[in-house]
Amino acid sequence: MASRISTMLEALFELLFKLSMLALAAMMLVVVCDVTSRYLFNHPIRGAYDLVETLLPVTIFFGLPAVVAGRHDIVIDLIDAIMPHGLRRVLIGASSLLGLVMLCFVEWAMWGPAQQAYRYGDVKLELNMPVWILWIPAFLGIGATILAALKVLLDVIAGNSKDAARDEGTKFE
Repeated sequence: MASRISTMLEALFELLFKLSMLALAAMMLVVVCDVTSRYLFNHPIRGAYDLVETLLPVTIFFGLPAVVAGRHDIVIDLIDAIMPHGLRRVLIGASSLLGLVMLCFVEWAMWGPAQQAYRYGDVKLELNMPVWILWIPAFLGIGATILAALKVLLDVIAGNSKDAARDEGTKFE
């Protein structure tokens, strides 16, 4: 049962990461087309700025769960090489727990501004799209990142964690 949930979570994180990559590609395409259209035809794409601003939360928040679940966040290896595996596992667990607490706090702190955006009815200047819609991918992404941090923490507790930098040979020197 736990392995099935883990597999489903990994599939979710992969799907969100692919959506994040698509949003990034769309942002780049919109910027290139806007600049080209502005330069060649003196006719910029209407709503390009709003579209890029709308896709940015998708890019950031949908990419986070895969980063956290794969433990690809920034790590400074000062004492890892000389540290026993058990102590390293404790540090990974502690950092996962701290990350989980921080992500829960971020999700909670986002609630007030999201409510204000909904209540005040602000809209995007060119696309006339409600601003509160931008909060949806932020909440979904942070929620999925909380699940990813919880998965990493549970893997450490169960002894299933792997030191990604060492096992994959991706150490930067």
